[in-house]
Amino acid sequence: MAQAIAGTIVETYLRKRGIMALHGTKSLRFHPRCYYRPDAYSSTETWPAMIAAVTDLDGNTTGAHRTWLDPSGRDKAPIDTPRRAMGNLLGNAGADRSRRRRQLHGAASKGRNGEMRQAAAQISCRFGS
Repeated sequence: MAQAIAGTIVETYLRKRGIMALHGTKSLRFHPRCYYRPDAYSSTETWPAMIAAVTDLDGNTTGAHRTWLDPSGRDKAPIDTPRRAMGNLLGNAGADRSRRRRQLHGAASKGRNGEMRQAAAQISCRFGS
């Protein structure tokens, strides 16, 4: 189950990237063993991951973005695609493209995504099954 990022390798990873102000990061979560499958023919692996809720302009969770991390927290995991998104990510921005860009990509770089809904906080990370 995903948990708050305080004291986890997600916090280490963000600070290593120079992101020191981690207030307002409720949309970011840490999962210690998030499933990862390189392709449909490969077996499932588990890696630590940063999970970011993707929200529409009303704050409703529409998807999740996963960034698998190296267990040290110093970098992304050494896998082919360490970042993947799932859910309804497009079409939620309307005319406000800059806000939508922050929602999709800013969670990891700025920590300013909208309030994470309970459903996104409980992502089980069983992706690709």
